Amino acid sequence: MKNDEFSEVLKTYGDMAYRMACHLTGGNETLARDLVQDAFIKIWKNWEWQRPRAFKGWMYQILHNLYMDHLRRKSREATSSYDAQGPSEEDCVVDSYSDHSPHILEALEQEELKRILHEALAKMPEEYRIPIILCDLEDLSYEEIAQIVSCPVGTVRSRIHRGRRDLRRALVHFEECGRSL
Repeated sequence: MKNDEFSEVLKTYGDMAYRMACHLTGGNETLARDLVQDAFIKIWKNWEWQRPRAFKGWMYQILHNLYMDHLRRKSREATSSYDAQGPSEEDCVVDSYSDHSPHILEALEQEELKRILHEALAKMPEEYRIPIILCDLEDLSYEEIAQIVSCPVGTVRSRIHRGRRDLRRALVHFEECGRSL
């Protein structure tokens, strides 16, 4: 692959790869950046002999495999940090809006909805979360998803169905707790 060709691939697919990596990692941006970097290194190294027909699917498969490798390494290491701090109240979404216009309420509701969806997705088992992300957020076909997660198309369909059902339940539970979408 020539440098110009690789630069074009990065421009075209870099943001997509990062978005997918963020979904895979549950929003861990540092890990997502590392996965994307490692994925594009693999793409660079394997481009000449691999020449994928569907680049997007191939890229997602590489990201998925790298993430699964990361999880395997992490489970073998079995370490945890007690020094990590959660978000403080100072990190509130309201503080990011300096202009208190009438649209702030709408923007806050949208931010809240995004947060709720992100949390619901993050809590889902990976076997459901990844196919939903690939289908609903990345707009891949069931066949491409089946190739990425290495399972039959029928399994992908059932996982997406079950995952969407669980996601709906999580959102209904949120509404029942007194919060509205």
